[in-house]
Amino acid sequence: MEQIKEIEEENALSQPKKCSPDVDCEDLRQRFEQLRLKEELFKIMAESSVDWDVWYAIDGESIYITPSCNDITGYPRELFYKDPDFITTIVHPDDLEIFQEHRRLHYVKATGPAEVTFRILHKNGEVRWIWHQCQAVYSSDGTWMGRRTTNRDVTALKQAEEQLQRLSTTDPLTGAYNRRMFMDLLSKELQRAGRYGEPFSLLMFDIDHFKMVNDQYGHDAGDRVLQEVVRLSMETIRQADTLARWGGEEFMVLLPRTDGDMAYTMGERLRKCIAEHVFADADHLTVSVGVTSLGQVDTIDSLLKRVDEALYTAKKSGRNLVVRA
Repeated sequence: MEQIKEIEEENALSQPKKCSPDVDCEDLRQRFEQLRLKEELFKIMAESSVDWDVWYAIDGESIYITPSCNDITGYPRELFYKDPDFITTIVHPDDLEIFQEHRRLHYVKATGPAEVTFRILHKNGEVRWIWHQCQAVYSSDGTWMGRRTTNRDVTALKQAEEQLQRLSTTDPLTGAYNRRMFMDLLSKELQRAGRYGEPFSLLMFDIDHFKMVNDQYGHDAGDRVLQEVVRLSMETIRQADTLARWGGEEFMVLLPRTDGDMAYTMGERLRKCIAEHVFADADHLTVSVGVTSLGQVDTIDSLLKRVDEALYTAKKSGRNLVVRA
């Protein structure tokens, strides 16, 4: 009986009340209609949002999640309703720490707008970049009601930025770093070596008689040779080393934490690798290599001058040689 009574009371509350003589019923109906239209408009806007928005109550419960959650993550929003922490299971492992720190700082208390960018793993296995913003929500009287978070898929933007970065730092033909990027890395390595007292070395090598390749086989063949030399070099040097196209057929290698003996050994390894390789467009080729290592009073200019002189000596001494200066 009590359950029936409760249902009857709820039904009574849901029924429109009759207007008393001192109340303008038409005015009430208009206000009600305005509220209904606003509610419908808000629902349309929210349901059609391209962002994955979440409204949280003070206790952390998800009150509303936009349907775009499914498009961005591949998972239905019901999973996020059921478990507000489900998002942590799809954050990229390398970004989980920064995301958790963001939550620790901004989710518990009613803070202002705060942003963080991280990666998630879409259900189909793709990596997606997410721009995430959380902001406290207050009522008109200033009462904290919870928070709203916006998650925006910025993968295309990130990819464009990465492409722009590659274009500005790499040689378009070979994919090796360009001269400007190498100079920047060399400057940083010089500062690091000065701070920690660790050695580093430079290799500068040049393809011997490269002009003959262009003259005999054509410039397209010459381009393929340059690409092949870069591939062989990348397979020979260490992961921590940096290869750059210095200009034309000249290349530079930065060898961190490497003394002169180790650098000379690397130069020999590189020289032999190129000399023993059979190029599809030019049969056999050789390189001349100059080697130098950081001294106590070296600058970038003195290092570059010395390694260039070492390369010049190698070429004047018969080519296909490694010379240390």
